[in-house]
Amino acid sequence: MDIDYEAIRKRIQFWRKRRSLTQEQLVLFIEREPAYLSRIEHGNQKPRLDALLRVCQALNIDINNLLTDSPKMQSADHLREMEFLMDGCSGYELSVILQSATA
Repeated sequence: MDIDYEAIRKRIQFWRKRRSLTQEQLVLFIEREPAYLSRIEHGNQKPRLDALLRVCQALNIDINNLLTDSPKMQSADHLREMEFLMDGCSGYELSVILQSATA
């Protein structure tokens, strides 16, 4: 089975943008040189497994979100996504979300 590096690079870029991070911000989390992520996202370098794991940790996603063709979110993924989205919400905003979720 071949590794689809093109799909991985697109998924990294998708999740990085979804988290509103620049390449420069993400490389700080993964402790790589500034051009590293750019080379991966442009298809000029294949990421190492340790780098992929650091990217996942920094983006708060499961490795399957980068490696699989159709990432299916499981309960833990949904919880992490909700936690990320609710970070910084006011008490009122959280109560509105809770009311909507229980309706």
